[in-house]
Amino acid sequence: MSKRLWLSLSLIVLVGCQMPSSTTSSGTEEEGTESSSSSEGSSESQAELTRRIEEKAAAIARREEEIRNMQGTEQEKMDAVNELERERRELLEMQEGGGS
Repeated sequence: MSKRLWLSLSLIVLVGCQMPSSTTSSGTEEEGTESSSSSEGSSESQAELTRRIEEKAAAIARREEEIRNMQGTEQEKMDAVNELERERRELLEMQEGGGS
């Protein structure tokens, strides 16, 4: 059971390392094609979205470390990993929603 937990944690860490904030570059590309007044509003909302995504990514990274150092039953650890995966999916949805 412990091998499964570490395999799951390793997979989560690998997937987590591949989550760059891709919304920053798309925001600057859009600014060049919009008028200056609407560009300011767009860049502010894009900046806010980017800030929220970065905060959530940092919270996920902190949670990963907590899980690595966690002491408890195998079930508690698996529940924590499942919760972390749910948070990661939410982050990906935020990133995908911000890019369109």
